[in-house]
Amino acid sequence: MPALECLAMDVLSDGAWRSPRQNSILSRSSAAMFTCGALLGLSGPNAASAQVAAATDLPAIVVVDPAKKPKREAAKRVAPARVASAAGTGRTGQPAQEAPVAGAGAPTPAQAALDRKMQGFDASREHVLTKLGASSTTIDRAAIESAPQGDNTPVDKLVLQFPGVNYDSAVSNPNFHVRGEYANVQTRINGLVLPEGVSGLGPAIDTNFIGSLSLLTGTLPAQYGLRTAGVLDITSRAFSTPGGSVSIYGGSNSTITPSFDYGGSVENTQYFFSGRGNWNNLGIENTTSSVNALHDHTDQGKFFAYVSTALNDSTRLSVISGAAYSTFQIPTNPNQMPLGDFGPADLSSSTLNEHEVDQYYFNMVALQTKGDVIDSQFSVFSRYAQVHFIPDVPGDLAFNNIASDVTRASQMYGNQFDASYELNRGHTIRFGYMVTAEKTNSANVATVLPVDPTTGAISPTPSTIDDSHSLLGWNLGAYVQDEWRLTRQLTLNYGIRFDQL
Repeated sequence: MPALECLAMDVLSDGAWRSPRQNSILSRSSAAMFTCGALLGLSGPNAASAQVAAATDLPAIVVVDPAKKPKREAAKRVAPARVASAAGTGRTGQPAQEAPVAGAGAPTPAQAALDRKMQGFDASREHVLTKLGASSTTIDRAAIESAPQGDNTPVDKLVLQFPGVNYDSAVSNPNFHVRGEYANVQTRINGLVLPEGVSGLGPAIDTNFIGSLSLLTGTLPAQYGLRTAGVLDITSRAFSTPGGSVSIYGGSNSTITPSFDYGGSVENTQYFFSGRGNWNNLGIENTTSSVNALHDHTDQGKFFAYVSTALNDSTRLSVISGAAYSTFQIPTNPNQMPLGDFGPADLSSSTLNEHEVDQYYFNMVALQTKGDVIDSQFSVFSRYAQVHFIPDVPGDLAFNNIASDVTRASQMYGNQFDASYELNRGHTIRFGYMVTAEKTNSANVATVLPVDPTTGAISPTPSTIDDSHSLLGWNLGAYVQDEWRLTRQLTLNYGIRFDQL
């Protein structure tokens, strides 16, 4: 019977869960099993087999190890392009940073260490510029590249993928509405406010340099300032090893779009450059029902540069530069009748030759520091923007009795500072300011047909009126806010902001 007792105790030991009482029984059973095993070993296999056979009359059981099947390697899956949506949180809940793009070959240990260091700076910047309380929707690099046009998708068309964004006229800038509001959206690149310029006919930034694009809406924290409809938060691409691409894209309306990008790292510096040209015959909008638009050709060029250097383990210096130069033909509206006060009476409106030239240039220099309790980012920036409308003087006089040559230009310089301070485990204080000085120039040289004040007769001899002026303006904004973590599931973010225009 000792063999039967040992068998029963072995069955008991296979249980997945036992009560405390069962565990006590199992402990005593384990000791008994050890004793039985010892007795069986002393008595020898023949004696043990005889005892089992006499007691149970069971046939001998031979256990054979099953053949081991070769392990099948798990198939590698490629993550699908996605649009991720999540509410912004504090330091522990920030979205993942855009992974550096690998160039030719795997990164060296030094490059991998630099990647980790730069990602640490990115996480520190996200902690300074919290998205707490706002609704954040993100389009990552994979989603951009999987779009029908890929990198060739204009930024204003890419923004239309976000919920709550509606398209507006192509002559508007921006040409979209966010939550029903127009021109109330702030754009940031790597946490730095992109200075606004005079309104032109197209976006000044290019999709090629975007690593991820987020739209923040809802209850925005105090640091986001006057633009309350939404914030376009852009994170630039980063390259771990040297690499790039050259491509050309084309299609209908005689579209030709060449582009290039190149990035990499050298010692403690990461860099990225991109450029794009765009030539097509549908620069603004087609004013007719015809397939081919009349007088709607555009030539556009954009350039972007980003250089980031880790001065030490706690300090990073970044330089961002961008430029955009675009020319547009103003579409004509055929079958319009001249007013008859100037030029031939049968002049065709489809022959009008109006143009617009848009220019936009910006430079940013940012110094970022991170520490155990204090993170900060200090930046200076400059921006120049110009819009020049060139009339068709004879044609505009024939159809409108006035031809205006209009130039709007704006030069801005500014400084931005943001910081966060971990007061204790329950409170994070954030504060900062932004100050800008902007000089705007407006020049309007109008060619008109004089009117006789007595008779009201319109003179066929044109004259010009020069209406030019300039203005210097200052903007100042400052804020302070507290992220109060009441519990692990509840956080209260409150603050105050002051703006002087």
